[in-house]
Amino acid sequence: MQIRTSLFLILTIVASIDLVKAQTDSGSPPPLPPVYAEYGVQPGLAVEVDSVLTFTQALQLVVTHNPLIGASHAEIRAATGRLLQSRTRLNPLFSMNIEDFGRSTTGGPSQSTFGIEQRVELWGKRKASREAAAADMRATQYDSERFLLELYQQTATVFASLLGAQENFANAEKRLDLALHIQEAVKIKVNDGAAPKAELLRAESSAKLAQVDLEQARASLNRSRIALATLWGGAPLPQRAEGRLDWWTQLPDNDTLLELINKHPLLRGLEAQVESRQANLRLARSLGKPDITVGGGYRRLHDGNDNGFLLWASAPLPIFDRNKGGVQESAAKIDALRAELTFTKQNLTSQLQQLLVTLVAQQTEVALIQNEALPPAKAALEAIDEAYRLGSQPFLNVLDAQRTLAEIQLRLITAQVTGASIVAEIESLTGRPIGMARR
Repeated sequence: MQIRTSLFLILTIVASIDLVKAQTDSGSPPPLPPVYAEYGVQPGLAVEVDSVLTFTQALQLVVTHNPLIGASHAEIRAATGRLLQSRTRLNPLFSMNIEDFGRSTTGGPSQSTFGIEQRVELWGKRKASREAAAADMRATQYDSERFLLELYQQTATVFASLLGAQENFANAEKRLDLALHIQEAVKIKVNDGAAPKAELLRAESSAKLAQVDLEQARASLNRSRIALATLWGGAPLPQRAEGRLDWWTQLPDNDTLLELINKHPLLRGLEAQVESRQANLRLARSLGKPDITVGGGYRRLHDGNDNGFLLWASAPLPIFDRNKGGVQESAAKIDALRAELTFTKQNLTSQLQQLLVTLVAQQTEVALIQNEALPPAKAALEAIDEAYRLGSQPFLNVLDAQRTLAEIQLRLITAQVTGASIVAEIESLTGRPIGMARR
C-alpha cells in the first residue's frame, strides 16, 4: 500500500508542476497599436464627454465601450486555455483486477491486483503540441490587434463624416439666410415696380429649396452623430465634433510607410499560423511513432497469504498506421498558408500604393478648390448680389451664382472627407499615424 500511495503522490506532484508552469503564460490582450497611443488613448480609461467631442475622446469611448473588443479579448482567453491544456500531462490510469471471484472451493478470490499505469508521450509530441498552441495564441493576439486597427479606421472615417456633415449644415444655414435676404430685396424691388412679380416667385422658391437643403443637412448630421455613437454603444450621443477636415496636408514618406506593411498584424498573424502548422507537422510525424505505457502495481495472493509487486510496460506496434496521411495533410497546409501569406503581403502593399496615389489626387483637388475655385465663387456671388440690388444684373444670375457656390462648397467638403478617410485607411494598414497635424 505504501508503494501504491507513493506512486500516486509522485504523479500528482508532476502534474501540479506542469499546471503551475502553464499558468505563468500570459493570455492578456496585446497593447493598443501606436496609432492609438499617439492620441493618448488607454484601455479602460473613463472619459467625460461635454457638448463638444474631440477625436481623442471618440477613440477612448470606442476602446472602453465597444462590445466587440470584449469578444476579441474572450478569443484570446480561449487561445490561452488551449495553451494551458496543451501543457497538461495525460492522466494516469488506475486498474484493479480480482481473479476467481465467487469461486465455490473457498470463501473469496484467489488474488487481487491493484496498479497505476502512465502513458509516456515520446518523440516530441508534447513539445509540438505546446508550440502549436503557443503559435495559435500569438495569431489570435495579432487578430485582435488587426481588429483594433480596423476599428480605428472606422472611427476616424465616421468622425470625418460627422465633421463634414457639420460643415454642410453650417453652409446650408448660411445659404438659407442669404436666400431670405435676397427674397426681401426682391420683394422691395417688386413693390417699387422695379422688378416683375415672377422674380419674387423665383426668390421664394429658392428660399424654400434652401430650407429643404437645410433639413436634409440636419438629417445627415443626425445620422452621422448616431453612426459615431454606435461605435461605443449608442450613448452618449455627440452634440458636436471638434476638429479640422483639412489637417492631412503633408504627404508622408512613401518608403517608410511601405516598410511598415511588413509589421501589419494580418501578416504577422499568418506567420504565426505558419509556425503553428509547422509544429502540427512535427506532431503528425511523431504520431506515427509509438508511445510507451509504463505501470506498476501490488498483488495480494489470498490462497498463500502472500504479497507481490508488479512492473510492466507496453507499446503499440506501428505496423498498419504510421500517420502518413496526416503528415501529407499537414505539409500541404503549410504550403497553402505560405502562398496565402505571400499573396496577402502583395495585396496589402498594392492597397497602400493605390491609397497613396489617391491621396495625392485628393490633396490636389482640395488645394485647387480652396485656392482657385472657392474664392472667386464667393466674390462673384457678392458682386452679382450687389449689382442686382443696383439693377445692373438679372435675378437669374444671382440664382446661378448661389448654385455655383453651393456646389463648390459641397465638393470641397466631400473631397476633404474622402481624403481624411484615405488617411485613416493608410493608418490602419501601417499601424502608425501620419502627418504632424491633429484632427
